[in-house]
Amino acid sequence: MAIVYDDILETITFRRMDTASDENLERLLRIYFNDHDIYPNRVQLNEAKIRYRIFGRKIFSAYRIYLTGTYARSHKWFLIEVANNKIVDMAPMDRIFENMLNNGNIEWDKVYTYYDMIGHDRFGNLAPYLDNHRDELFMPQYDII
Repeated sequence: MAIVYDDILETITFRRMDTASDENLERLLRIYFNDHDIYPNRVQLNEAKIRYRIFGRKIFSAYRIYLTGTYARSHKWFLIEVANNKIVDMAPMDRIFENMLNNGNIEWDKVYTYYDMIGHDRFGNLAPYLDNHRDELFMPQYDII
């Protein structure tokens, strides 16, 4: 019974996060982390807030066991793991990206939104792969004039 109750509370919390202002989202994230005995500082909360705005509750499913990954992982590894919705083993980047290309569940629009927002220089050896495949994976939602 406690698990069902916790799931209901979590669902309500996520719904509030989805529509919250930046200040309220930060407050709700702090409450969520504190409920799991995690106490991020303001910079870490801001990182989680940016990531939540783009990927939503998926950041918590990818890091269900290690919630600190929602704000502590590097931009490169966060993007790889949230896109795949799982923790990814260390491997050569070409193999990791090939697996991403073969994964039909990746939301490439969110991947590229995050990539562009954070800055290409923050993704190390993942950046050339994202740049080289951009035209085939990401179609902008607007007309180019």
